[in-house]
Amino acid sequence: MLVHADPYMQLLLWTNGVGIIGIVALQVLCALAVIRFFWKDDRGHHFARVKAAPALAAVGLTVGLYLMLTNFELLTGRTGWINGALLSPVVLLGLGGAAYALRLRARRPDLYAELASTDATENTKESS
Repeated sequence: MLVHADPYMQLLLWTNGVGIIGIVALQVLCALAVIRFFWKDDRGHHFARVKAAPALAAVGLTVGLYLMLTNFELLTGRTGWINGALLSPVVLLGLGGAAYALRLRARRPDLYAELASTDATENTKESS
């Protein structure tokens, strides 16, 4: 063993814990994005589908995320600064990505607009 670390108890739980926190945080942001997207125009969808359900999902996921963060030491088996060190890249990279997106939107709006667009027919092969 390189550092006398148990592959399951340290490495796997540490990386899985951080990954789970990141995924749940992204799910909260996605639920909020659905609400924001349909805020003024529901595009013919029912209120429960485009506002109520995503709002309930955001609340439930936020409560779950809070519980995960406040009990993170149960997953890692560590206390103190190590948990902060494990979670800090998630926060720092998220903030860095948001800052980059805002910068891109201000300086290169054409490139920013292409981020969410795709041409599904561009890469398809024609059938003979």
